[in-house]
Amino acid sequence: MIQTYKGVSGFTLVELLVSLFLFVTVMTVSTGALLSVIHANKKAQAIQTAVTNLHSAIDGMLRSVRMGTYYHCGDTGVLTEPFDCADGSNALVFRQYGWPKNSYRMYYFDKNEDGLGGIYRQDVDEYGRELSNIQITAPEVNIQEFKVFVRGSDINDTNQPIVTFIIKGEVGGVNNELSIFGLKKKLKTDFMIQSAATQRLIDL
Repeated sequence: MIQTYKGVSGFTLVELLVSLFLFVTVMTVSTGALLSVIHANKKAQAIQTAVTNLHSAIDGMLRSVRMGTYYHCGDTGVLTEPFDCADGSNALVFRQYGWPKNSYRMYYFDKNEDGLGGIYRQDVDEYGRELSNIQITAPEVNIQEFKVFVRGSDINDTNQPIVTFIIKGEVGGVNNELSIFGLKKKLKTDFMIQSAATQRLIDL
């Protein structure tokens, strides 16, 4: 007895190629979306870390400046004598509250060996000895401009001393790269902060 089998149909080569193409397309789009989410998450974390550090550094700097006296704008001349600057400078010198005469604290802008900018704090005692010199901004923050304006620093005028800071830079662009299909993209966000501090002691 001869049995006849009906032909079993399968996928043709064209159908397999089309399916493979659709699968690759969907996976490519999904991978791109996933990388975008990772990118956004890393960027948010970098910004949060940098912003937290900036807030802490600037708050500490402003508190210190408010309690200070004898503001000197810039790092030239007699640093322990008051000096205004209408055009701005990248350094501020002043005497800390309760510190002896001729001692001072300086906030200034400088770049490290990698060319990244930061805000530094230097303390000097009444004998001219350097007590400390540290960077107060995190390595993840690249300060590009630090400008200080001082008005009313003269103790014999009728103006209350006021110090204004303008800080520009970027966060998240330092040692933080994401590779997307062989291309490296820096995760960075630019920022500009302006703040002011008035001397707490009355000087009118």
